Amino acid sequence: MKYTFINKNNTPRLTLFFAGWGMDIHPFISLRNITNDCCICYDYTDMHLNSEIFDSYTHIDIYAWSLGVWHAALYLRNSTLPVRKRIAINGTMFPIDNEKGISADIFDATLKGLNKNSLIKFNLRMCGNKEKVSVYNSLHPQRSIEDIKKELQVIGDRIYRTPVFKYPWDKVIIGSDDHIFPYECQLRAWENDCNNIIVKPIYHYTDFFKLMLEI
Repeated sequence: MKYTFINKNNTPRLTLFFAGWGMDIHPFISLRNITNDCCICYDYTDMHLNSEIFDSYTHIDIYAWSLGVWHAALYLRNSTLPVRKRIAINGTMFPIDNEKGISADIFDATLKGLNKNSLIKFNLRMCGNKEKVSVYNSLHPQRSIEDIKKELQVIGDRIYRTPVFKYPWDKVIIGSDDHIFPYECQLRAWENDCNNIIVKPIYHYTDFFKLMLEI
């Protein structure tokens, strides 16, 4: 797992953001407006991340998005970090699931057919419309098709071989216009596992700094 501090002012409080598949820090640059320290985690090809880099913090807020929801839970489930808040955004604990996540057929087809043109189509579905995908394209990750295809293969293999587990998310944000993790699937995934579910009129990718201010 890679990580980058986009804010590091040696404050005692950290916002730790787990991004989705195929990402780096660029699509989340607005999080630099957060006043406390902020670290973005991404690229789940390798799950290793030395938690000692967070030892100086007394208060850590977890935000996780998309496939980062499941990976954050996997990384943190046995952690002793001083986590105070856990918020999941447009993702579930059943990331490849026909009823509670991304259908297996769609996941496998995305992996098999991944190329420059299919990624353009994926980004349009992720952002929802041409205006928003234009904003995303100005901030798009600086990673190659080969690199993100390898990551997606590893992610799929990891999910398929990992038994279902739970993690105590405090709040779940569901986008009613999400075309990656369908709205209905997210509702089914969380209805018995979280008591604080907020539905927002957002697409899969959104302005995360603005969203944090709203919730």
